[in-house]
Amino acid sequence: MQVFHESAGVTAIRSGLQEGEKVVASGLFLIDSEANIAGALERMRAQAPDAAASAAHAH
Repeated sequence: MQVFHESAGVTAIRSGLQEGEKVVASGLFLIDSEANIAGALERMRAQAPDAAASAAHAH
Protein backbone atom coordinates (compact mmCIF):
# COMPACT_ATOMS: atom_id res chain seq x y z
CA MET A 1 0.00 0.00 0.00
CA GLN A 2 1.39 3.39 -0.94
CA VAL A 3 0.24 6.44 1.03
CA PHE A 4 -0.42 9.58 -0.98
CA HIS A 5 -1.16 12.08 1.80
CA GLU A 6 -1.96 12.15 5.54
CA SER A 7 -3.68 15.02 7.32
CA ALA A 8 -5.96 15.44 10.35
CA GLY A 9 -6.34 11.70 10.88
CA VAL A 10 -7.28 11.02 7.25
CA THR A 11 -4.98 9.05 4.95
CA ALA A 12 -5.23 9.09 1.17
CA ILE A 13 -3.94 5.90 -0.45
CA ARG A 14 -2.22 6.12 -3.83
CA SER A 15 -2.06 2.41 -4.63
CA GLY A 16 -2.16 -1.07 -3.14
CA LEU A 17 -5.87 -1.30 -2.33
CA GLN A 18 -8.89 -2.16 -4.39
CA GLU A 19 -12.20 -0.35 -4.00
CA GLY A 20 -14.28 -1.99 -1.28
CA GLU A 21 -11.34 -3.60 0.56
CA LYS A 22 -11.38 -3.17 4.32
CA VAL A 23 -8.46 -1.60 6.14
CA VAL A 24 -7.75 -1.92 9.85
CA ALA A 25 -6.57 1.43 11.14
CA SER A 26 -6.48 0.57 14.84
CA GLY A 27 -6.85 -2.48 17.00
CA LEU A 28 -3.26 -3.68 16.87
CA PHE A 29 -3.36 -4.06 20.65
CA LEU A 30 -6.29 -6.49 20.38
CA ILE A 31 -4.70 -8.46 17.56
CA ASP A 32 -1.41 -8.73 19.48
CA SER A 33 -3.20 -9.68 22.71
CA GLU A 34 -5.22 -12.41 21.01
CA ALA A 35 -2.06 -13.82 19.44
CA ASN A 36 -0.35 -13.89 22.84
CA ILE A 37 -3.34 -15.62 24.44
CA ALA A 38 -3.54 -18.20 21.65
CA GLY A 39 0.17 -18.95 22.04
CA ALA A 40 -0.15 -19.32 25.81
CA LEU A 41 -3.10 -21.71 25.43
CA GLU A 42 -1.13 -23.86 22.98
CA ARG A 43 1.82 -24.02 25.40
CA MET A 44 -0.51 -24.98 28.26
CA ARG A 45 -2.11 -27.73 26.18
CA ALA A 46 1.31 -29.07 25.19
CA GLN A 47 2.48 -29.17 28.83
CA ALA A 48 -0.75 -30.57 30.34
CA PRO A 49 -0.92 -34.33 30.91
CA ASP A 50 -3.43 -36.22 28.80
CA ALA A 51 -6.82 -35.78 30.52
CA ALA A 52 -8.00 -39.29 29.57
CA ALA A 53 -4.88 -40.89 31.04
CA SER A 54 -5.25 -38.86 34.25
CA ALA A 55 -8.89 -39.90 34.65
CA ALA A 56 -8.02 -43.58 34.16
CA HIS A 57 -5.51 -43.41 37.02
CA ALA A 58 -7.92 -41.78 39.49
CA HIS A 59 -8.47 -43.79 42.69
